[in-house]
Amino acid sequence: MPDVSAVNTDKALTNLAIQIPNGTYGGDALFSVLPVKDQTGVYNIFDTVRLGISDLDDSRAPGAEAKDDDFDVTQGTYAVAGHSRRAIVSDEERNNADAPIRPMLQKTMFLLGRMQLRREVLAKTILDAALTGAQTSDPTHEWDDYTNGDPFADIHLAQNAVEDASTLTPNVMVLDSKVYRSLIGHPDIVARVVAGGTNQNPAMVGKQAIAALFDLDEVVVVNCQVNGAIQGQTASLSRIWGSDVYVAHVPKVVAPQQPTFAVRPSWIGSDSIQGIRIDRWREPKRVADRVQANIWYQLKVTLAGAGYRLQNRLT
Repeated sequence: MPDVSAVNTDKALTNLAIQIPNGTYGGDALFSVLPVKDQTGVYNIFDTVRLGISDLDDSRAPGAEAKDDDFDVTQGTYAVAGHSRRAIVSDEERNNADAPIRPMLQKTMFLLGRMQLRREVLAKTILDAALTGAQTSDPTHEWDDYTNGDPFADIHLAQNAVEDASTLTPNVMVLDSKVYRSLIGHPDIVARVVAGGTNQNPAMVGKQAIAALFDLDEVVVVNCQVNGAIQGQTASLSRIWGSDVYVAHVPKVVAPQQPTFAVRPSWIGSDSIQGIRIDRWREPKRVADRVQANIWYQLKVTLAGAGYRLQNRLT
């Protein structure tokens, strides 16, 4: 490791890493970002089922005092962990690169892409561990079974389950692109959407139409894959999200007393920007520069009742 004094935070690379999107990921849509100043701490949990919906007697006799009332708040804990990967850029690589190629930037984005993929795998694992029992089901008929599959019944089942468990209405749906293509081709969906199309201007079934059909704010389609093979061997690709579909209530802004399905606490200390920091240092013995990408976060489901998992929607 280099001497600490030799390590510099590269704010230009850090800012650029923040600005450049790295594809569409389901975890980013379901885990609300929560900037935190401390790596560990507590957060308040508001019980959405009991909070303000109990039918209590509020009558008051003349001259009598009003009945006392309050709501219950419990606390949960979070612990943000650091995640890092590094790469080396030799002087030969940098100096011999053609003009459009920027080795330091490309290595940085490569590292961040690796780390975001890892976060996506973690997100799927954490969601599946949290959404069990009444918050998940595997309906008999899949959506690519255009005779028996019933996406309306399945998605409505999920939406009703979320409302029954949390009193919150789901506003986001996340699904893999293969599932999405089967969904938009399903006769029941097409019959509700396609009308008035012509050869020159055909009617289209897209994410906005699906969102409107199911009264959602956003439909997120992902196609990220992970290679399960050992490095150097033939790639063995699998889709991270498989054929599962997730619906959840995800607030646009995380705020106090705001029920939230899942959060991603991101540590904003140590010169990081939105939980990301890029470090660079010189390694004279290797005649090269080293770049290291650092991300601080935790993935945590805070209100499992506000989400639902429909399993295996493709045959």
